[in-house]
Amino acid sequence: MPRQARKRSNIGLYHVMLRGINRNAIFHDDMDLRKMLKILKEVSSPTERNNEMVLEGCAIHAYCLMSNHIHLLIEERNESIDRTMKRIGVAYVSYYNKKYERIGPLFQGRFRSEPVDDAAYFLNLMAYIHLNPVKAGIVSSPSNYQWSSWNEYMSPDIDRGCEICDLNFPFQGLTVNELRQTIAHNNELKPFIPFAGESRRMTDEEAIILAHGVMPKGIRNMSDLPRSQRIAILRDLYHKGLGFSQISRLAGISETTVRRYAK
Repeated sequence: MPRQARKRSNIGLYHVMLRGINRNAIFHDDMDLRKMLKILKEVSSPTERNNEMVLEGCAIHAYCLMSNHIHLLIEERNESIDRTMKRIGVAYVSYYNKKYERIGPLFQGRFRSEPVDDAAYFLNLMAYIHLNPVKAGIVSSPSNYQWSSWNEYMSPDIDRGCEICDLNFPFQGLTVNELRQTIAHNNELKPFIPFAGESRRMTDEEAIILAHGVMPKGIRNMSDLPRSQRIAILRDLYHKGLGFSQISRLAGISETTVRRYAK
């Protein structure tokens, strides 16, 4: 059966997960984790060519390294995401196989990816990625986990020479301060689950978070918006996976009206 083509992002931004084969561990000690951080730094750092600083293959906006998988929020630059992920995989597997005297693949098939095309989804993913060690019961707060980008955003004392994340976001008007405020309120975003498949129905709690993300700043009720703007938001929510009845409850309008606007 042929492999399914990846869904492409309109702005080259993706949530990526790379998992160990059979869900086996891919990091066994701090040396392994530091090696992966070094690789991420190499594939995302500008390099000097012909006396000019040239952006490398990707920009990394968030990362979290767990024992048997990796989460990245990554933006394409001078090469495709497939090429960048291949470079990451080849570099780490070469190191790993040499260190542990093994041969063969380390990662389970292709990396998984989801396109990220709007600021609300971007913010939700930022929180989700950094909450992985909390959800796994490793730490009580993401600030206590050393192997994610949380402290690059939240700590004023971060050593900028060791920084991996690019703080220039692909969404107009999104600032680092706004991002800090959003991901700091992480308890509100725990229900968010990416890679869940199109057949999964979003909970009302998740739907409320998503709805607030697409509403204009300072506006909480759709009734306060012009009709054309209400229709645009309803269609946006529908295409993001909310059901007609969910939108009806959130917006306070009939399901028949939602169906007409959404389609």
